[in-house]
Amino acid sequence: MQKETIESVILVGLSVSSRDYDLHSDENTLDELAALVETAGGHVVARVLQHKSTPEAATLIGDGKVQEVAALAESLEADLVVFDNQLSPIQMRNLEQAINRPIMDRTG
Repeated sequence: MQKETIESVILVGLSVSSRDYDLHSDENTLDELAALVETAGGHVVARVLQHKSTPEAATLIGDGKVQEVAALAESLEADLVVFDNQLSPIQMRNLEQAINRPIMDRTG
């Protein structure tokens, strides 16, 4: 019998709003994403949520948040980073280079 490998996963979400945001709603979407990851055999080791008025074109989240996720991925030895938001191919490439981990989005 082969032993199954469980991937450790960091979840990342971006809430885009100009004024009021619903933290409860944002947490619910991350809860839903966590359930999907766990159903697929992953283990969520951290969650990162950023609130911005507009997404960054190159990376979706801000540079400081990218650095935070990279540091978390390194310290927690995460295998994968999953974004709750849809990423463009360029954003995915930029994030993979900056975080040095495979990147997926909710659609991936």
